[in-house]
Amino acid sequence: MKNTFTILEIQQLQKEEEHLIHLADEFNESLLAEPSENAISNILAYSKALSVRPSESIEFIEVLNN
Repeated sequence: MKNTFTILEIQQLQKEEEHLIHLADEFNESLLAEPSENAISNILAYSKALSVRPSESIEFIEVLNN
């Protein structure tokens, strides 16, 4: 097993690591760019079914109407 690295090997590893970090950042940005259609549909369905009403005894009553 090789225990030492040359300066050139360390530089190459550092370049490869920076490249992988850059690729991971691009991938994460593309995932977070916009929500999926399924997520939008679920949020809209939830907002249509949710009923929030003021109450005299507690602040609000939340009911999910199915």
